[in-house]
Order: sequence, then C-alpha cells, then structure tokens
Amino acid sequence: MNEPAPKKPREEQRAFQQKWELEYFFFSTNGTSTCAVCGKVFQCARESNFKKHYQSHEGQTPSLQNLNSVARKNKFQELKTVQLHRIKNLQPENPRSDTNDDETVS
Repeated sequence: MNEPAPKKPREEQRAFQQKWELEYFFFSTNGTSTCAVCGKVFQCARESNFKKHYQSHEGQTPSLQNLNSVARKNKFQELKTVQLHRIKNLQPENPRSDTNDDETVS
C-alpha cells in the first residue's frame, strides 16, 4: 500500500510566502506579518488569515480593485514603504548609555 506523505513541520506551514505579498498585500518583518494597506499585524503567518482579512477589508478598497500586475506591484511597494516608515517610527529609540543620570548641571 501507499503510505501517506509525511506532514510538514508546523514551522514550515507557518512560514511567510512571498506570493502573499501581491496576492493579499501582506509583508513580513521582524517575525510578524503586516497588512500593507491598514497596518494590522498578524503574529501567525497563515494564508487563511490573510485571505479572510483581504476579502473582508482591503478587497473592497476601490484603489486596489482591477489593477494589472505591474500597477498592483507598484501599489504594494508604495503601501509597504509607508507601513515600514510607520513601524520604524513606533519603535523606541535606544537611550544613550554614555550619560550619567546622577550628574547635575549647575
């Protein structure tokens, strides 16, 4: 008899796939997946989550409907850049380690 194919490890099933970028307007950064349109962050990279989010929210956006492949790619890059800048600005900056808080200025 034929043996069933071994299942993929859970980590492989949850790995972000590049095709989801243009298909659902999601990108991966720092171990999370972010919607390029609204900025919603998903901790678990699952196609079903991305598809559901896109169909219920972003798929209704007039500016994303009926784009050809080149226009879709350009729009994704534009939205991704905006979200990456937003993410970068939300991260706290590292405090300077060369200052001493105990010193007082006279």
